[in-house]
Amino acid sequence: MTLDKSLKYFEKNRSDFAEKQHGRFVVIHDDKVLDFYDDITSAYKKGKENFEPGTFLIRQCLWKDEEEPVITYSRVA
Repeated sequence: MTLDKSLKYFEKNRSDFAEKQHGRFVVIHDDKVLDFYDDITSAYKKGKENFEPGTFLIRQCLWKDEEEPVITYSRVA
């Protein structure tokens, strides 16, 4: 449930993040911000240093209308 809590926290604070840290990447664990980073690689490295993979969220601080949907496909044999 950690990622659900982290995502809800991000959505609740999205406007503030976009206004103050626009374009940067935020690392969130539960309802706490680790920090903001200029690139996703730095954000991942710092997140991994502090938390187990799969327990923290990285999101880019953008306004809702700036986000592009991510579509993924998997092939089933």
